[in-house]
Amino acid sequence: MLGQEVRHDRVPYFFSDQYDVGLEYSGWAPPGTYDQVVARGDVGKREFIAFWLSEGRVLAGMNVNVWEVTETVQQLIRAGAARTSSGSRTRPSPWSRCSGEDGGGGRGGSVTGEP
Repeated sequence: MLGQEVRHDRVPYFFSDQYDVGLEYSGWAPPGTYDQVVARGDVGKREFIAFWLSEGRVLAGMNVNVWEVTETVQQLIRAGAARTSSGSRTRPSPWSRCSGEDGGGGRGGSVTGEP
């Protein structure tokens, strides 16, 4: 209310369901703002989570036919979650829940390209 400090940390979000593909996109990564896109899961089977990164920090994420991870992806974006170039975590959670490093969520991963 008036005179109180209010935190506005809502992450941009949209979803789409088209035939056999459902997706949820969180964050904002326009062209030129990211230097890497990393996918976790099976892109060929259309079951994956993609992350748009800038200097290792998560700018946006999109889960395709993988459910119940949107809040975790948004936590990564809000936290400015990052990974070092060696792949080690700089913040242990919730990255591991999306990347499969805790035994769930993702299945492997690959760098799918640079802008």
